[in-house]
Amino acid sequence: MNKTLALLAAAVSFFSSISRADEVIIQLLGDSTIKRYADTNPKRGWGQFLDLHFDGSVKILNMGILGKSSKSYQTTELWPVVKETKANYWLIQFGHNDANQGEHRKTDPNKEFPENLRIFIAAARESGAKPVLVTPPPRRRYQADGQLTRELEPYAAAMKRIGAEDSVPVLDLNARAKALFEKLGEDGSEDLMAPDDRSHFSEKGARIMAGFVAEEIRVAIPELSSHLIANP
Repeated sequence: MNKTLALLAAAVSFFSSISRADEVIIQLLGDSTIKRYADTNPKRGWGQFLDLHFDGSVKILNMGILGKSSKSYQTTELWPVVKETKANYWLIQFGHNDANQGEHRKTDPNKEFPENLRIFIAAARESGAKPVLVTPPPRRRYQADGQLTRELEPYAAAMKRIGAEDSVPVLDLNARAKALFEKLGEDGSEDLMAPDDRSHFSEKGARIMAGFVAEEIRVAIPELSSHLIANP
């Protein structure tokens, strides 16, 4: 197991050992748009700021892994460890790497991607957690008409369909981020992303995305609303 996965596995063990009966643990599964970055890295994942929106009774376990899709995440050495967590909720976000080229991670949004989502949903429920799907934030790539490119929308649509069919809450981060990017335009949204990057957030952008996720949680997962902070 490489160093990053070993650290994440240690985090799972630590959270499981210190969790209290009155604590709520939210586990984040996804890619580099979620993950926690070192302070020296200009990139930030929205998952590293989500805890700011909750009171002290909620703990966030960030299991985002760079470069992973809904397919390749399940091949990591971390996957068996993740399934053994004592989390109450799994927030599951994939799509960026599912849309990329490469046999080891690319998936068809109409077939393999939904099948993979159902594997995550089943694993969450088997562990005793409530699965929640998070649609992937769009890449900051603009077309000539000022609208964003659409390469991730089929994956967002698949999540909404599976959520409706399998009674799983869906947090529509894709729609929230898309509306903001198109409102601000290419120049106005530049500081939301890491330098020379169209997929990964700056701290400002990641904080905004975390706020969107918290707002979606308030509506889609009402039992968590009492744990949310009004003005973090």
